[in-house]
Amino acid sequence: MTHGLAAMIGVLMADTAIPTVTFCDLAKNPAAYFDKTVRLKAVYEIWTEGQYLTDALCPLLPDDRIGAGYAEKDTAQKEALQRTRAQIQGHEYRGRAEVTIVGVLRNVVARHFYWYGALFEIASFESARPAVALYEGDLEVGRTYHAKATLYANGKVVIEPRLRLPMHHAGRIEWKDIRHVEGTGPQKWSAEAEFRVVSKEVVAMGPGRWNTTFYCELIRFG
Repeated sequence: MTHGLAAMIGVLMADTAIPTVTFCDLAKNPAAYFDKTVRLKAVYEIWTEGQYLTDALCPLLPDDRIGAGYAEKDTAQKEALQRTRAQIQGHEYRGRAEVTIVGVLRNVVARHFYWYGALFEIASFESARPAVALYEGDLEVGRTYHAKATLYANGKVVIEPRLRLPMHHAGRIEWKDIRHVEGTGPQKWSAEAEFRVVSKEVVAMGPGRWNTTFYCELIRFG
């Protein structure tokens, strides 16, 4: 469970002396952060050939990628980092986690199978949750989910379970451009979908009644 991971990783107590920076600021101006301890929110991705830090709001060219490593000062720290990495590689996290981390950016460049322009040495994970969460009826803007879904030829996508909403709310999901996966028959197929919640609109329909629309982008189907 996600909450279990928080207990496992030995959460570092927040230190107000450690500045918090955005991933885009760090990636676009790395020289300003070299060898400085910072707190950073990012997506931590474990690939076959190594690890990266990413942010969908700040796409990078291969030469500018931020690699991820570890600052293992003692046995306890090393074991805590290894447990976290193993958990993120497991079924719940699928190799990707939204993390808050503390560490140091190093002026280290890799130009081989593992390609990056700087290396962030992680000293501690303060929090982690799956970057692609299991959809269980609740949606949060900006998050990515995976769910069982049926795709119809007319572009209709139905995901399971049904959308869960507050009392007196009616709700629906509107899918952004999905022409690239439309079929030709009355029903194409059922499979697992991965989708991102782009925005949310709530409209008052009368006293004590609201309509909620989630606008979602289908990333992958099948």
